[in-house]
Amino acid sequence: MIEVWADLARAWDSAQPELLIGLGRRRAGKSFVLARFSEAVGGVYYQATKNTEAKQLMALTRLLGTRFDDPRSPQAARSSNGKTEMGRRDIGPAVPAPGQARLRH
Repeated sequence: MIEVWADLARAWDSAQPELLIGLGRRRAGKSFVLARFSEAVGGVYYQATKNTEAKQLMALTRLLGTRFDDPRSPQAARSSNGKTEMGRRDIGPAVPAPGQARLRH
């Protein structure tokens, strides 16, 4: 794990774009290492699940909104049946498009 962590740190600290591909057996700890590294450097780790594209996008948007304290991020809301649902205040995209500056509040 130390060697993998060092490779991640090198890529993270690099001044140029980097691509690392992690391969390994199932249940070998790849996701664990990535999640812990992301947490250590203040990054964002998101693992896709077998869900619809809309649900994946909503979950990712919520994670990014929470991580970057964006008041426009989806909020958990209670429906009339008591189940938690995803809600959204529709005041624009929670994550700016590439090349657009993030609005400061």
